[in-house]
Amino acid sequence: MTYATASETTLGRARRILVWAVIVSFTLAAIMGILVLLGVGAGSNFGSELTAKVLSTTALVGLTSLLVLCAALILDGTARWFALVTIIIAVGATVTLLLQIWASLDIDWKWTITLLFTPTALAVLCLVLRLGRGAGPALRITVRLTLVAIALATLGTLYMIWFVGAEEWTARLVGILGILAALGVIVSIVLTLVGRAARPAVVAPAPNAPDWAQRLIEEANARGITVEELVAPLLADPAPTARVAADGTRSDR
Repeated sequence: MTYATASETTLGRARRILVWAVIVSFTLAAIMGILVLLGVGAGSNFGSELTAKVLSTTALVGLTSLLVLCAALILDGTARWFALVTIIIAVGATVTLLLQIWASLDIDWKWTITLLFTPTALAVLCLVLRLGRGAGPALRITVRLTLVAIALATLGTLYMIWFVGAEEWTARLVGILGILAALGVIVSIVLTLVGRAARPAVVAPAPNAPDWAQRLIEEANARGITVEELVAPLLADPAPTARVAADGTRSDR
């Protein structure tokens, strides 16, 4: 087994564990929320503080589950470090907010909004990064512009929360950036769906194909192109390549 294969296997196993942990945790939180809404146990007094805490926990765990799943989409790519940072921040924010709900942890409202908003923005960035993987030129440009808009809108929002408040010019600028970011996400999704519909059929490697051939086919399938399109830039590269003569000597051309 090669190092790359072992690494991919480990990442795949870690992602499966993460997904199952998300499913189990949200299922338990959802069951608690449903029981409360049905009037079972603490839900018998719908307006009680305990009911509010259970429902808040269900909503928070549900939001965190969605954020973690968005980050998990890019765990197997080159931006896996960003996914890990997003997951750590999301889980840390959730634990802090749960302490605020259940242990009456005294947190300033600015921190509460920041802990909710920041991991959400990071998760959207993960989703957009996943949409841009193996994309065509139009989608790559759209994704890059969307990433910039999301990042600027996030920084602008945090700047408003912590420093200047809802100043008119700041609010207008952040609002414009937020609209552009939302538009970019929608356009990226549409371009992804259109590109997927136009992709060539997925090719399955032959059982006895060499490892390099299998990897070429897998990469072409991931990018939504044919193997010929994948290797065409390499074959057209005019850079000098080494040639080995029959006598074993090597020359460049």
